[in-house]
This record gives sequence, C-alpha cells and structure tokens, in this order.
Amino acid sequence: MNGFLKLGGITPEMLQTFLYPGISRTTLKNAFYDAAAMFNQIDKMEPYHAVRVACWHGSKEKLAARGVKKIRKTFPNGKDTLFKGFGHGEILLHPEQFFKEMQLFLNE
Repeated sequence: MNGFLKLGGITPEMLQTFLYPGISRTTLKNAFYDAAAMFNQIDKMEPYHAVRVACWHGSKEKLAARGVKKIRKTFPNGKDTLFKGFGHGEILLHPEQFFKEMQLFLNE
C-alpha cells in the first residue's frame, strides 16, 4: 500500500486527513483498482468535445501527468493545472486556493 501512496505523492499523515475513520485496507485497495481500471476504458472512447474537464494534479504525483494526457485525448476541452509541491488531492487541504482555482475554471 505504501507504494501506491508514494505514486500519488501522499504521505501517511496526509492519508489520515482524506479518509473516513475505520476505512478498511480492502476498501482502499478496491477503490485504487477500480480507479486504475477506468483508464483502460478511456483508451477505448472517442473524443468527446461537449464537456470541459479540469485535470488538477500535484507535482509529487508520479503517474498523474500520464493520466492527464489520456484524459485529454478523450475530453480535449478543458484545462490542466499542476500544483507544485502537492500530492494527490492535496489541493483539498487548501480550501481558499481550491475555491479560487474552481472559480477560474468555471468562469473561463
């Protein structure tokens, strides 16, 4: 499990702020594998221009840039934002910055 955390740039301390108390290891693994399986489906989809998709990721996420490229092939309209020094989902720990980024995206 620690290997998965490192790929996302998540420290064990950060993980505790993201999770529900008492979540099981099995639930975490299932969530990871389900999310990873989604990327195989994206490769099979035709480009879809009707929606704008924001892809936000932290610079500490080792696989995120590759994932953003895959998402962008299917959903070409949108914006990609890299948060320097952040791990996976870490923008949620900065609500003012999160709100500002969300407003910028929605108002474009």
